[in-house]
Amino acid sequence: MVMGNNQYLLMINSNWTEVVSLVNSNSMVVLKLYKQLKRRFLRSNFDVETLRLSLCLLENNNILFHHDANYKYYQDISCELFKKLNPISKFGNKELFYRFCFAGVYTDYFNNKPIEKKLYEKFLLSGLRYFRVKYKKTNSREMLSSYLLGLIHVSQHYLFKGDIKNNSLCLKKSGAIVRTCNWLNSNYRAFFYYHYAWSFYERHRNKKALEFINKLLVSKGGRGVEPIALHAMNVKCAMLYALRRYKACLDLANRVYLEAKKVFSANNQDVYAESLLNIAKCLNKQGVFLYKAKEHAQKAISILTTLFLGDNIDISQALANIVLGEVYEKMNNTSKALGHYTFSQKIYENIYKNNVTKNARYLQLKKKIQQMGS
Repeated sequence: MVMGNNQYLLMINSNWTEVVSLVNSNSMVVLKLYKQLKRRFLRSNFDVETLRLSLCLLENNNILFHHDANYKYYQDISCELFKKLNPISKFGNKELFYRFCFAGVYTDYFNNKPIEKKLYEKFLLSGLRYFRVKYKKTNSREMLSSYLLGLIHVSQHYLFKGDIKNNSLCLKKSGAIVRTCNWLNSNYRAFFYYHYAWSFYERHRNKKALEFINKLLVSKGGRGVEPIALHAMNVKCAMLYALRRYKACLDLANRVYLEAKKVFSANNQDVYAESLLNIAKCLNKQGVFLYKAKEHAQKAISILTTLFLGDNIDISQALANIVLGEVYEKMNNTSKALGHYTFSQKIYENIYKNNVTKNARYLQLKKKIQQMGS
């Protein structure tokens, strides 16, 4: 379905949480916006309107919510503007700038210059202060919503750094807003529940993580199968597996894989990849159909490499290589298992940098590699 000009303008001028269905029903909107921005970049047109359109693309091209989300568009647009982050910060419209910083948090994966990373974190924290003060002065729901989304995004920034303490602090503040603001729509709540559940999962508090992922799924009940619900089901599979509920994990992973075929385009296949990995883990744990488990893990790695435009960009790729390593280990192919474990270790180190030793999963992996190599 092609989006008309009126709908296109509505998307640009609306809060992204209110137009998720509109964007999902018009598959060309993100591509249209992406092409418009690329033309502006070619003309070196980095003005306030470019910033506004870039923010719109990032917010309406979210893998968790939009079934046509394309990581290449997100990466290209955010990287172009991050090159000009300091001059753009001097634009008069601070709200646009800070919202762009929040929405571009995943750019931090491939922005490796220490000075730029330090400047970016400074802008993230300044953005939180800006919206908090604005809300206190105006009591505006719009300012509070921006502050809430900022807290959730900044929590992810800290998670990428391996700073679980500040990640948890941001999410606790987010939770206080979600609990007291009944007017928030379900997309805000789902966004919070997803990240809060993942934070608990990273701390190995699997029962608490399961509690919040179930809240997300309840909040999306009766609306059909939305992308965020399928992502949440994949995360739930990981939690069920951690709780040794292997049959429940396998049943849910198979359901997600089948449901995803009805929802997602070729661009956004991480749901397929995650469901394949969950199936592979369960088959491997049961010690049955190991060649099928290997095929699933290999296919998942291939999907993620295509999706993220590289093989060591996202932490899901480290987890995928660990799964394939475990399958090879069960097949008594120690050499190949060790190769995938070692590659996973490098991904962790590439993403978490100096904070990698704070990550419990990385430390477990490193110990395993040392034991296998001795």
